[in-house]
Amino acid sequence: MKKASILFLTIAFSTLSLAQEKLHIKGKLKGLTEEASLILISGEQQIEVPKKGEEFEVEMKLSEAPAPVYLVVKEGQGVKNTRFFLGHETVVIEGSMDNFSQDIQAVPSENDKLRYENYLASKSLRFEITQLQQDMMELLRRGEQQDLVSAFYYSEKAPVGKITKVLREVDKIDYVFIEQHINTAYGRSMLQFVMNRFTDEELQHLFDLVDPQYKDTKEVKYLDALIHYKKLEVGDSFYDFTALDQEGNTVHFRDLFQGKPVLLDFSTMNCRTCQEVAPQTAQLAEELKDQLTYVTYYVDNKEDIMEMYYELKNKKGLMLWNKAGRLDIAYAKYKNYGTPSYILFDAQGIVRQVESGYVEDFEQEVKAWLKK
Repeated sequence: MKKASILFLTIAFSTLSLAQEKLHIKGKLKGLTEEASLILISGEQQIEVPKKGEEFEVEMKLSEAPAPVYLVVKEGQGVKNTRFFLGHETVVIEGSMDNFSQDIQAVPSENDKLRYENYLASKSLRFEITQLQQDMMELLRRGEQQDLVSAFYYSEKAPVGKITKVLREVDKIDYVFIEQHINTAYGRSMLQFVMNRFTDEELQHLFDLVDPQYKDTKEVKYLDALIHYKKLEVGDSFYDFTALDQEGNTVHFRDLFQGKPVLLDFSTMNCRTCQEVAPQTAQLAEELKDQLTYVTYYVDNKEDIMEMYYELKNKKGLMLWNKAGRLDIAYAKYKNYGTPSYILFDAQGIVRQVESGYVEDFEQEVKAWLKK
């Protein structure tokens, strides 16, 4: 009898353990139509969610847990999505299609509880930003001068833009939240959004709050690099980093200085401007291949999407990337605030030119510098 009981308990615990190796979601969305399709996304994984009426149930083994998990609803040409922060746990999601992208929490998840608390803390401010953005777009539709409108809403200098002012209030709220929860998985996940939002002193304070057991996490390593590497300016030497090429080989950036200048281009398929200029930069890479090594560092980590971007560039130049995406130390070292951005190094690895965003005469500028 004892042996039977022990066997039963062993099986029970094994079953329980196996059950926790996947995320299990049961949900109901009021107003979900028969025509709508549901998709669950986490990292590289994407699965279609079976549903019956307004109810659905799905399991997913996360490649990293806990992690951001996105639930997407597609209906006709319309797409809505909402984000959760979940591990291998069983949760219930209930809401309405009317507020699908906002007030929905996965319960009883402690991971998503923090994500939801963070959302509520700045909810009213984010709504205010949305309203201001709509006001701005209305002014642009009326034909108001774009530069003046942009400055009125987004200026970083006094008088500070109306949207910039609210964004700074959001930053204050987020900073306090990270400060309080830096030793939780969700708190550390927020570190990928701190670049250019806080001072080095504020970032150092966050780093000092991290328990030793978490110092080796990718988020904290990223934070450490943000603190200890200054943004490169003309006259500075390059920062070395490792990355993967298209064949999966590890490449040291330092090894690319082979007697020629190097142009480092930070881009992503998620950037509309990057897509628009990709054919032009591809032409530049091909035309100057004997004089210049053109390197595109793809800042995101979805390999299939990166391949699409490389096709846009006609597979010209060298494409590099890292599996950690925007949490990679290389991204932190170069303090890349946006895409596209470009750094031109001479053959010795000294910065000669730095450009951010779309540059109308960029090709001519590079050619002119090479003639010097």
